[in-house]
Amino acid sequence: MLEPSVKRRKTSHSPPHTATQQSFFSSPHAPAAFSSYLKLILHACGLLVVILVIHFFVSASRRELDGRVTQMLQELEDEKMQCAQKFRDNQCDLYAHKHFFGSFCNQWEQCMKRDLRGVGRAKLTMTVYGEMINALVEPLTFKAMLVICLLVFGIFVGSILLS
Repeated sequence: MLEPSVKRRKTSHSPPHTATQQSFFSSPHAPAAFSSYLKLILHACGLLVVILVIHFFVSASRRELDGRVTQMLQELEDEKMQCAQKFRDNQCDLYAHKHFFGSFCNQWEQCMKRDLRGVGRAKLTMTVYGEMINALVEPLTFKAMLVICLLVFGIFVGSILLS
């Protein structure tokens, strides 16, 4: 059935290695490529940390600001109710009493008609940010601030030198 004149040839299943088929790790450019990828990963992690710190700072300040605005609106609403109570108690709506209590009645009426939507949110925002920065900086000693500045400076210089 098989002819004896036909000989089978043995073939190797693994081709011989050539210069183009070298592995990545044996390449002479591998350390530079690995270093580049490592720097990319480290810079991405550093950027992620900075973004997270900024996010937490903004969300904490927003919560603090909303709480302060709510508190301020409640205080102004209470003051408005007191003005209305004084206006009614002194019967300022009557012409005769308005003559005797003229300036007081006008002040109470203006206080009653005050619009609470115009709360100074910008001023309150700057006050909250100022208090937060002071709360961060006040407990630090001169030595701690110097170490933090040197650390930040060292990170920037190291990043520039390694680039």
